[in-house]
Amino acid sequence: ILDWKGNVYMQTDDYAKAVEAKEAVLKLGEAKGWIAPETAMQTTNMLARLLYVEAAALKDAKDKPRQQELINKSLAYLKRFLQGSKKPAAEDMMFYAQLLYAQATSDAGNIKMDMIREARETIELAMANVINPKEGFYQLLAALLLTENNFVKAAELLELFVTKFPDKKDFWPQLMQC
Repeated sequence: ILDWKGNVYMQTDDYAKAVEAKEAVLKLGEAKGWIAPETAMQTTNMLARLLYVEAAALKDAKDKPRQQELINKSLAYLKRFLQGSKKPAAEDMMFYAQLLYAQATSDAGNIKMDMIREARETIELAMANVINPKEGFYQLLAALLLTENNFVKAAELLELFVTKFPDKKDFWPQLMQC
């Protein structure tokens, strides 16, 4: 019943109640052994995404602490999902790296370099596991390398990027800055 309620709340865009119901499904199901491991993984991934959507909807500056709390919770669920997956999809790894990057740079005066490093390692692994990484993978990796002040690797990556995507003119200025 809780899972059904969570689905209904998702369909009505009531993400806070959907999260509450899905968390109850996961907690109760795992405690009692009522939830299959695959279903638990799917629910964990869904929770990560629901929490992110809820956080992204908070636009007011006074909501920033709540937004950060929701993103941290989303990160925890997504990390759990990735660690429990036999072969996580590159897109899921990308989402995790994007969340890490956003959290690491949320306070410009206090960049969390450990999160930047974890995001870079995650996106590098995701790119290594696909034949043709999408443009966004390159963009995120370049941003991470530049945040780490690794201008040599960033320049090499941007050279590769402009070769692979010659129509993307906005990366030429970044390359010239390296």
